[in-house]
Amino acid sequence: METTPFLFASRSNWLLLPAVLAALWIAIADIRSLKQRQEQRSRISSLSNALLYLSGAAIALGCLGYFIEMKSSICLQNVLPGSSFVTVICTVTDSADKMRTIADCYMNSASAMMTGLLTSLLIALVWLVLHQYSKRS
Repeated sequence: METTPFLFASRSNWLLLPAVLAALWIAIADIRSLKQRQEQRSRISSLSNALLYLSGAAIALGCLGYFIEMKSSICLQNVLPGSSFVTVICTVTDSADKMRTIADCYMNSASAMMTGLLTSLLIALVWLVLHQYSKRS
C-alpha cells in the first residue's frame, strides 16, 4: 500500500505563513484595543481593515504559489506549456510514471492555490467577527 505524502502539500505554502502571522498579530492587537477603550468600540479600527488587505494578499500568494509549483523543474520537463489538467489526462503519455509525475505537479499546484483561498477565507472570517463585535458594543 502506498502512503500519501501529506496530502500533496505544496512547498510554496510557506509563503502564506507571514500573512497568517500578521493577521494573528493584528487580530490580537485589535481585540486588546477594543477591550481597553469602551467608548471607541463603535468604530472599527484601521488595524482590522488591514485584515482585508491581508486576505487579498493571501489570494495573491496562493496564485503565486500555483505558478511557482508549475514552474518547478519536474513540472517543466513533463507538462506541456499552456496545458490544463483535462487536456493532459486525455493525451497519451509515454509511461505510467510520467502520468503520475504530471498528476503530482497539478496536485501540488492546486494545493498551493487552495491553501491561499482557505487562508483568505479564514482571515476574512476573523475580520467579520471583529467587525460585528465592535458594532455590538
